[in-house]
Amino acid sequence: MKEKSKIGKKKKPADKSNKKSLIKQLTTLLKDVDEDGISFLIRQAQVFIYNKKVDEHNAVIQKGVKITVKKPPFSDKVSMEIKEADDGSSFIFVINSARKFFTLQEMRIIVNMCNIATEERDASRRLFTWFKNNRGDVLNDIGIESSMDPSLATIYNYVSKRYKLKNSK
Repeated sequence: MKEKSKIGKKKKPADKSNKKSLIKQLTTLLKDVDEDGISFLIRQAQVFIYNKKVDEHNAVIQKGVKITVKKPPFSDKVSMEIKEADDGSSFIFVINSARKFFTLQEMRIIVNMCNIATEERDASRRLFTWFKNNRGDVLNDIGIESSMDPSLATIYNYVSKRYKLKNSK
């Protein structure tokens, strides 16, 4: 019963030490969680944060004040899938709930950038610059705002592990 009375109240300084303890416990547990598990936990945290904002919004509405809460537009930037047309003439990137179509020529450019990049940051900068100059729709629809966006690292890791140009060694 006492726990319910705390809902909606500001946290006391003592709660900060409890939060630190919980973060430390979570960090210790994460050492034994694989990449898929961590991706799942990230998505769950994003859902939790979104739901918390909705609850705050609903509480404000009940008080008669209208505000808007937008659904987080870009919440899954670590999962990716590429679907290839049967004839190999086009590719569909599915990332962050966005489906982006690329021609074979565009895919060759992306694969080349990912293959010649020395590491994630290098690839992210190359991809961001190319998308900015040639396919701004990709940046907008996936929600990429800078070369540091995790979507670019996801694209690099996915493409570099699965695709090579026929002429590359």
